[in-house]
Amino acid sequence: MSGGGRTSGAGSRDLRLHLELGSSVPGALVRLLPAALVLLLVGADGLLAAAGGTAATGGLGASGVVDVLLLASAAVTVWRPALPAAPVVVALLGPVLLSSPDLLASGAAGLGRLVVLLVGTHLLLRLTGLAAHTAWSGRVETAVVARWLAPVLPVQAAVLALAAAVLAVRAAAGAVDGSAPGVLRLVAVVAVVVAVLVVAPGRWFRRLPS
Repeated sequence: MSGGGRTSGAGSRDLRLHLELGSSVPGALVRLLPAALVLLLVGADGLLAAAGGTAATGGLGASGVVDVLLLASAAVTVWRPALPAAPVVVALLGPVLLSSPDLLASGAAGLGRLVVLLVGTHLLLRLTGLAAHTAWSGRVETAVVARWLAPVLPVQAAVLALAAAVLAVRAAAGAVDGSAPGVLRLVAVVAVVVAVLVVAPGRWFRRLPS
């Protein structure tokens, strides 16, 4: 290496590495985004449920306990994003949906709410993964954030196409109002499993060497 570095008292060079970043965002913003998304997701879901008449009608989903746990999960994503707070949020939204009317049979309001939940929870899972590798005092290039979130698009396109196929099958079977027979529901579950096996990357099912 040519000269230019400063020599310390022990005769070794004082080498400094200077990285040029492109357009970037503060690491603190990346750390706070998952919690903000949880709050936005809960608020948007509540507003859409109230506006479209698809709010939870009973059970755990309508008790208010889930809302408190979701707020606690949002705080956890800020404190320790590496903890599985995002999967907990997805699990907590389950009782809310189970306590609600059939969203696929609730017209545009139900479909809108379903799309918000599908896209929002997927973004949350991706953002918590990025936040877990980001320091509060660091900076993250916007190109890195874009690449990190890019896989959401094809997956959501496949999920929404699957939802459209379910609507088409229900319409053909005359079960748009949610009165689908048990056999049709069993076929739908099997079809979802098959679709996941076909669409999911093969590496998901390969055992990594220990």
